[in-house]
Amino acid sequence: MTKKKSKKEYIMAQAATELAIFGAILIFIVGTIIRTSFSSGQQQNLAYKAMRMAMKTSYEYSMGIKGLGGGDGSASRNSASILLVEDRLSPGSAKYGETDRTPYVLQSAAMHTRNLFLPVDPGETYNLPVFDLFVNDKHFPLMTQNFKVVPITEAVDFYQKIPNKAGFEYDPNCAECFDLDLNGTVDGDEPTSQAERDLFSWQWKKIPIIRLETTDFFGTVVVTHELADGFSLARGDDVDVDGDLEEESFMEFTKGSVTIQTDLIDVQDPFSGEMVKEAVFRKIENIVSVLVIDGNEGDVDFGVSSTEIANGAVQPGFTRDISMYTRTKDGTYLLIQEGDLYSLDKQYVRTTQKKDSVDVISRLFQLTNNTGRFCTTDPTPLRQLEVDGEPNPVEVCCRSVVDSDTGLDSACCFQLANVDKTCLDTGPANPRLFIRSRIEDRHGRKWVTDQSGDDYIDFKR
Repeated sequence: MTKKKSKKEYIMAQAATELAIFGAILIFIVGTIIRTSFSSGQQQNLAYKAMRMAMKTSYEYSMGIKGLGGGDGSASRNSASILLVEDRLSPGSAKYGETDRTPYVLQSAAMHTRNLFLPVDPGETYNLPVFDLFVNDKHFPLMTQNFKVVPITEAVDFYQKIPNKAGFEYDPNCAECFDLDLNGTVDGDEPTSQAERDLFSWQWKKIPIIRLETTDFFGTVVVTHELADGFSLARGDDVDVDGDLEEESFMEFTKGSVTIQTDLIDVQDPFSGEMVKEAVFRKIENIVSVLVIDGNEGDVDFGVSSTEIANGAVQPGFTRDISMYTRTKDGTYLLIQEGDLYSLDKQYVRTTQKKDSVDVISRLFQLTNNTGRFCTTDPTPLRQLEVDGEPNPVEVCCRSVVDSDTGLDSACCFQLANVDKTCLDTGPANPRLFIRSRIEDRHGRKWVTDQSGDDYIDFKR
């Protein structure tokens, strides 16, 4: 016969159930608070770290402690911009310890004014601005500008933007100056009325490079180029020299000279007194090319617009392609040891958990150009040993090839020998930088509990 439970026993069971439920809720809430506060603390610490790194970077390069500027320092980090990416373990209640990693992305900037007005001379690439990317302690100094040589082979027009401000040569009556896309006509989306032009913020100013044809004594036409009369360019002037509708910083003209024979005259020989023929020569200066600093020619071009991206331009920066792989030592991801310990007068329970693994985190950073600083521009790129005086963070340089029949990319950075290394794929289109971070995880825990006075545990039985 089954004994019927009393009302008191039902109440006790209900109380125990409610205690278990509310206890679980309480533990969940406390765990969430701890996890949130821990993550907030890590993010705040990394924000301070990024700020300190930006200030230190700007100071070291401007003072000449780092970089290739020598004791005079360099202007590359006058305004240092830092992007810091770190993958940290997230606190959790997983059975085998923390396995998830949270990516923290922080940005900071700082300015040290020692070389704020340091002029940049031709060829001084170490003085060009640099964007510093740090991914799990790997440093990638990415140039945002570079020198560019534009050859002058035909008559060409350079263009400057003239702002609609007092003191500038803004002319609202110049119709062709409002051909903003330089296609030869003022379209409907460009300012056409006098009222619009009076209020418009800027206009183009044409700076012509003219073509000169000189016929020498033998009837040969010699072609040269020179800046039109009444126009001048000084170092540092902003001017569009390559027709991309974006201004570059003018550095200098590369000039040559052409010597031609213009005549053949009779002159008296000072020694014999006889009349002899003598050629008359003329030297003509010729503009061969123009050197500029172009914001589109660096490792990354952050000035690309949404319209350019819609027309097929590449947007630089991190893509959404991110992968994480875990490799273990000898196939053991987590080692758990449990057992008893003895001493002369006490007895213990011991629990040990230990991990021995490596997390490989792969990210894709899209570059705009291969400037040759990390890998050479050869068809088979070679790895540079140093970048800006520091060890090259890129471990492998390669160039993918697209199969003409299948259209498939060979994806050289995913070959077995390269899959866990930071790899720069220089082709066939814009270069792609695969940043692979290898993070060792050997953390663990050990619990030792004194059970000498516990009646339920007796190691001697």
